[in-house]
Amino acid sequence: MRWLGLPALLLLASVAQAVTVDLAWDYDYTTSNPSKFIVYRQEGCTGAAIGFDVVVPTQTFSDVGPFISGTTYCYVVTAANDAGLESAPSNTVAFQVPEERPEAPSNLRGVVR
Repeated sequence: MRWLGLPALLLLASVAQAVTVDLAWDYDYTTSNPSKFIVYRQEGCTGAAIGFDVVVPTQTFSDVGPFISGTTYCYVVTAANDAGLESAPSNTVAFQVPEERPEAPSNLRGVVR
């Protein structure tokens, strides 16, 4: 599966933020038995997709990024068999990384003259 969009090199010029995204999905094993699930992440929901392999029978995935502050990310999951054939993608889940705020100044002092 390939999504067209902006090159991944743009990640290097942006500020990364420490965020974790926890995903979970359902799968009906009575119809087929995949060898793995593939989680696809798309920066900006239009950029190039990054695929992460998830070993069956796990139906969860935690993505620790890197993520860019203020950017929206979209995820879909597919099931794949040993021959490498993938199912159609799941529904899309999107989230936006909050803008990173600067730290507040501390230890403010003043002198009256």
